[in-house]
Amino acid sequence: TIVLIIGESTQRDYLSLYGFPLMTTPNLTRLQRSKNLFVFEDIVAPAPTTNASLQKVLSMSNYENDSVSWFLQFNIVDLLQAADYNVAWISNQFGSAMHESVATSVAKSANQALFTRNDGYDEEVLPLLDSLRHQNIDDKQAYILHLLGAHIDYKQRYPQQYSHFTAEDIKLLPSDYDPDQKEEAIKAQYLNALLYNDFVVYEIIKRFENENAIIFYLSDHGEEMYDFRKFAGHGRSDSRFTLEIPFMIYVTDRYKQLYAEKLDIIKNALHKPQMSDDFIYSFFGILGLYIDNFDDSRNIFSDKYDTERKRLIYGTDYDSVLKSQVR
Repeated sequence: TIVLIIGESTQRDYLSLYGFPLMTTPNLTRLQRSKNLFVFEDIVAPAPTTNASLQKVLSMSNYENDSVSWFLQFNIVDLLQAADYNVAWISNQFGSAMHESVATSVAKSANQALFTRNDGYDEEVLPLLDSLRHQNIDDKQAYILHLLGAHIDYKQRYPQQYSHFTAEDIKLLPSDYDPDQKEEAIKAQYLNALLYNDFVVYEIIKRFENENAIIFYLSDHGEEMYDFRKFAGHGRSDSRFTLEIPFMIYVTDRYKQLYAEKLDIIKNALHKPQMSDDFIYSFFGILGLYIDNFDDSRNIFSDKYDTERKRLIYGTDYDSVLKSQVR
């Protein structure tokens, strides 16, 4: 079983899984300690907005071939179906809203596509997932779940019981930018959204833990959170914080037994740099699913992977221009 979880507006530096001092990922941190969760440290998005990012993450489009429209290139659902997978898509995103048109278009080509009522919490995907898992008995099953994650307005992304962090917690964090009281409250809401996201992602993973399954999680883009200036949100490409994203892979015990040789391959890739417009190559590379003219230099799990490829966001070199920004 293959599972892809697409997060939203998640900056990796605010996850305790990546060293953040406040515990925003208690469940995923436990999974990492179990040695079933592998966390990649240097992945960036190809754009600071959902639509522009996902048209490259979900298809074979990238800045080198963007003279060809993304929708004329193979996408992840097409390729999984070509490999005889039944593909189910579950979304808590904004349906056919303009900025979600890429994800919606790809979703509609799935064998099954279910959308929640759009304004609810991400846990609403769980009963839909349970229903599909009960129906689907195919040997080759893939699930893609698209979450609202930490999308602004942050306080709308989590139920009241996840109001754990407050402005007082933010005062303790070191920062070159000194947020005012309102900004501290907003930042605390963002952390609560991440804490709730940790719960939802964990609940998805739990449903597959007794199967032969591999689960991928990455965010569409990051989020700036008063890191070095008076700004919270995304959409600005002059910031590393709107681009730096979490990427992780969870493998079940059964998967580890059947594909032990892949564990070292995954471990050896954890520190490699990548922009997620090459995600689709890495995704199919670790699955062992190849198409004609597959470019292994884009597959982070390959010995041929090009670690020197420039990570360009609208022509700006992330590594030479943005990566050194400090908060």
